[in-house]
Amino acid sequence: MLYEEFDSLVVEDYWPHEKVSKLDALCKVYEETGEQGKAEDMRREARLLNVTWLVPPGTVSDIWRWCRDNLNKPFSTWRREDVDYYKTRLSETSNPLHKARYSYAIWTITRELTFAEEATRQFLFTAQFYIREGVFKAYYKTMSLCFELAAKMSLSLSLRPPLDIRSIMKTILSAAIGVAQTENKGRGLSDLINLLASLSEDLKKNQEFRQDPAVRDIVNGSLGIARSTAQWWHDKGENHWYEIYLGDCMRMTGFLDERAAPDFQVKIAESKEEQAYREG
Repeated sequence: MLYEEFDSLVVEDYWPHEKVSKLDALCKVYEETGEQGKAEDMRREARLLNVTWLVPPGTVSDIWRWCRDNLNKPFSTWRREDVDYYKTRLSETSNPLHKARYSYAIWTITRELTFAEEATRQFLFTAQFYIREGVFKAYYKTMSLCFELAAKMSLSLSLRPPLDIRSIMKTILSAAIGVAQTENKGRGLSDLINLLASLSEDLKKNQEFRQDPAVRDIVNGSLGIARSTAQWWHDKGENHWYEIYLGDCMRMTGFLDERAAPDFQVKIAESKEEQAYREG
């Protein structure tokens, strides 16, 4: 029963303490009953989670930030002898976040592209689930990470439709459009727009993408949301959020027309002066 509870949790904190506590409890039960194989399976599960930030100096605590920054490489504690377990679990579970993690670990260890594609698919599906269920604000870090990993894997591996970077950016933009129609203009929406701005910077280096009408339409749509949301915050006197969205506008404008990007730098400077004047 406890493992079924663990396996059913799709929505989780970036530091998933609830899942970790369930795994710890299961591991203790199995060790007490002499089921060392099952106890090791629980440790295999834990190796795919951000267990705790309280680690000795020099130890990586944030596994998935490391994975993002070292894309397509296996984390130091992931082992080839764990692959069969992850493959079995991949076929058993219906949890898309677990499927994504199992697939990503298998891909980085075995270099079998089919698992990279499955990881991308499941990260994308998980992020969409968070949007659809309306939990994107409370769990914005997990949602954003899933979208980011899907996009960066697609771009780095030149995946084909429907997992190509154009399709994934269009999906992220669609999510941002939906969120922008609500009152949630801070975390959640800002993470989606920031990701689209970051991707536009990545694509800026490639002339094929920069001249692609479909990609330009996506960046234009993202820019439109960023500009209108920036104005929404400015009208409320919230210069902090206003400047965050202006920064994203500047980056996306750099993709579309670098000559216009300095205009947003000027607006950010004016906002800081305005804030300083208000504060006396």
